[in-house]
Amino acid sequence: MALLLSNAVFASAQTLEPPKFSHVSGFYAKEFRLTLSHPEKQITLYYTLDGSDPEPDNLSGSTFQYKNEYVQRTQATAGKLQQQKYITHLYEKSIAITERRSEPDLVGRISTTHDAAPDYLPTSTVKKSWSNKIRQQLNRLILIYNSSTHKINGVLSKIRYSVGHMFKGDKYKYKAKVFLKERPLRELELEYATQKGTVVRAMAVAKDQRRSEVVSKAFFVANKTEYSLPTVNLTVPNKTLFDYNTGVFVAGVRYDRELLKSDGEEEPNISRHANWLRFNQHIPVDWFMYDPLQKTSIEQTVDMRNHGGFSRRYRFKSVKIYPRDEYQLGGMDYAVFNDRRPLGLARLYLKNGGQTSHTTYLTDAALQRALGGLNFGTQRYRPVVLFINGEYQGIRGLIDKQDQYYLMSKYGIPSKKVDILRRNAYVQRGTDEHWQKVQEFVKNANKDSPEFITELASYIDIDSFIDYKAAEIYVANMDWPSNNVRHWRYSGSKKKPLTAKGYTDGRWRWLVYDLDEAGRKTDLNMLEQAIVKGSYSGEAPWAAFMLRSLLESPEFKHKFITRFSDLINTTFLPERMTRVIRATQADLATEMPRHIARWKQPESMEFWRDAVDELVGFFVQRPDIQRQHLQEFFELNERYQVRVELSEPASGTLKLNSLTLGVLNSNEDPVTATALGFPWQGEYFKDLPLVMSVQPAPNYRFSHWESEALTAEQSREQHLILHPQADLNIRAVMVED
Repeated sequence: MALLLSNAVFASAQTLEPPKFSHVSGFYAKEFRLTLSHPEKQITLYYTLDGSDPEPDNLSGSTFQYKNEYVQRTQATAGKLQQQKYITHLYEKSIAITERRSEPDLVGRISTTHDAAPDYLPTSTVKKSWSNKIRQQLNRLILIYNSSTHKINGVLSKIRYSVGHMFKGDKYKYKAKVFLKERPLRELELEYATQKGTVVRAMAVAKDQRRSEVVSKAFFVANKTEYSLPTVNLTVPNKTLFDYNTGVFVAGVRYDRELLKSDGEEEPNISRHANWLRFNQHIPVDWFMYDPLQKTSIEQTVDMRNHGGFSRRYRFKSVKIYPRDEYQLGGMDYAVFNDRRPLGLARLYLKNGGQTSHTTYLTDAALQRALGGLNFGTQRYRPVVLFINGEYQGIRGLIDKQDQYYLMSKYGIPSKKVDILRRNAYVQRGTDEHWQKVQEFVKNANKDSPEFITELASYIDIDSFIDYKAAEIYVANMDWPSNNVRHWRYSGSKKKPLTAKGYTDGRWRWLVYDLDEAGRKTDLNMLEQAIVKGSYSGEAPWAAFMLRSLLESPEFKHKFITRFSDLINTTFLPERMTRVIRATQADLATEMPRHIARWKQPESMEFWRDAVDELVGFFVQRPDIQRQHLQEFFELNERYQVRVELSEPASGTLKLNSLTLGVLNSNEDPVTATALGFPWQGEYFKDLPLVMSVQPAPNYRFSHWESEALTAEQSREQHLILHPQADLNIRAVMVED
């Protein structure tokens, strides 16, 4: 015990407070001078301005190598390695925090692809300023002066040669001489397309060599309204991301090594060999976020990792963000999605547009938003403007990472005891033992048995499974179902905490992610792909097994088709899908020109708008096509229209199949709101029953139904099971109680 106490006292004695900054991170309308201080005497302060870690031994600077010109064939001429310097400064006087648009990029000058001649590296233009106008006028005069000087020097040189030759003849040796010196041109101030912030990382060092932790701040000299979106800055050594040998954002040495191994005729397989494919490398970064909606900012240290599969090769990268207890207890105590839910230890992606980075840039984000509220997990989304070490990196999407922390946050489950499976039962967390039992049950069960659905429901949440399959099929996700599949179950105690709302029952539920390849081919029969082939691009029997097997049950089949029809009539309505897509587009529209200027993708604003228009067109045309696919695959009869209403507004709700009509929710997002008000209409297949019942509001009671399609006895029944063979108009008459 005494030894432990002694060690604790010794550790405490070694602790050195970090430097104090005179200003907090954020946006400032005017330039200023930043001061650093420390409460102790005889302390030396060191700082950097390039994102590198302060290091007393690096006052003269160090360099790392990078490469901008890669080759795709061994016979081609490779680009040379270039160098970038990073340096530590001794703090002796205040630091100027200025608007740095005129300074050349550090991050931006480095290639993040394997292109031979990358076209997205920032270029400078002449700054429009009164001082540059004066310099340009002076340069015109200097050019005139220099031209005259050149002529005079030429004349004088000829005279000198003639005189010398006159006196010395052929023995004369002429030596060039400049009689009048030309004046140098005045350098013009340059600027780059985007502004830059200043990142300052500082550390204190005592005489006994004790060191404080490194503290980072990010400063932007600009109006807070410069960006319509939240801004995020990541402070991290440039070498960590861009070094030729170890940088995780570049093709780097791993690409070149693979090139040397190739036969010289084929491009290296960059899906396996490039620096950016290094997995499980956690990088500490300092996170700063300014939120214009909440008018607040947050800064703390987090871990970062590369993210993506094919998209890792894109010019602008996606990353994963990991809040950690060791950096800040409890993680990130801030609602980054502006939904009043602090993030805590839940993880994030800062995601590019994925497979749509060069087209819509928003397909996955818009569809995640549109599918929210169905019986499966979706990912929250919020667009932000990303900076790395103060340099503009364009638009990224903050989205949830679907793991155990996501499940704890979204569903309120009490612990991390979960099984999470991906694709063909690949274990992301936990085990696949229970899922193997589910598959064995489905494989061997009698699908015609009345008990089948009841027993199935003890293994999986059937509503979650049907909604998940219907949604993926409807949006025609071409990178599914043999990929981008994820489902989960709680494997801990089945005791139900108040926050869990039944999600601790141990049943499997589904999660949707990566919808980049959705919404492209309007007439794609994804229903057949999901049930027969299991893949858009090949054969994957495992991916089709569960849905195909369950459809052997007549009860499940009716439930699946009816719920699918309900969703086409509500969630998937063209006007609703269009509204969500256009709202997501509007969120990005102001910032997109700056993003395109930085990355040259999408290729233009017009191209981007056209791509979004095509996505909207998909969902305008999709309902009739999807109904036709259902009709043909299941050999269903013709369709009919149903129109329902209540006699008195707000006199009750009406349950129609899986839908509850007439629900009033004043807190619902008007963008994603589903059309469930009265009068309501939808389209259904004649083969399947239409189930309806009415629930009176307080102070009301059900009187009768009004419809020419009902018998007198049916009109008095509060609960109906109908088999319409023609269009149906029906009205529930409610009276005050």
